[in-house]
Amino acid sequence: MKNAAECGRKFRSLLRRIHKAPLPDHAHADDPMGVLIFSQLLWEARTPQAKEAMKRLLEATVDFNELRTLLPYETMEIIGDAYPRCEERSRRLRATLRAIYEREHAVTLDGLLEMGKRELRTWLETLDGITSFASARVMLLSFDTHAIPVDEQTRACLVEAKAVHPTADLQETASWLSHRVLSEDAGKVHGALQGWVDGEVRKAVRRKKTKTSRKKSRRSPSTPRGRTRSGTGR
Repeated sequence: MKNAAECGRKFRSLLRRIHKAPLPDHAHADDPMGVLIFSQLLWEARTPQAKEAMKRLLEATVDFNELRTLLPYETMEIIGDAYPRCEERSRRLRATLRAIYEREHAVTLDGLLEMGKRELRTWLETLDGITSFASARVMLLSFDTHAIPVDEQTRACLVEAKAVHPTADLQETASWLSHRVLSEDAGKVHGALQGWVDGEVRKAVRRKKTKTSRKKSRRSPSTPRGRTRSGTGR
């Protein structure tokens, strides 16, 4: 990565000051399949949004197998079309669950428990529809494999904090971070980064809404041509 030394200093400084948020707690957090689904929901979204979406999906379906059968538009209706990247996310989730079923003849990741880490990584990363963020998060939290989940919003926040060079893409950013975080600290660092990103994204949304509302408030009502404001034309 360009300016690796300076970025490394900024990253260490960032870790010292950001809130050490706990890993998100959600239903089926101890089941690799549940972690995968939640991770696909958390990708490019905030933790509260993902937790609410996970809750709605589980309430609307009997089990993960029924969730697999949902069409993208049905998933969109459940989680709400205002959800970040709602259509793409719904299509990805369906594709991933179907790919798992085709490989395992069930919607489960229990068969991966006996795999070596290299084989596991390849198995997850080649699933149709899965994001690199989700596969890394499953490897980290469910299979004790060293990885740092990174999506575009995480990368953007790190770039803004000067902890990652602007030219680094997702793959380079994730690889660079994993080389600077000890394996035993990866879970805590992921939790801290996710909590920080949640806050930064929320602030950005608020700033955008405030800016939009200010623009609207500055607009004066237009007066039709040929009429005065009292309504008497001349």
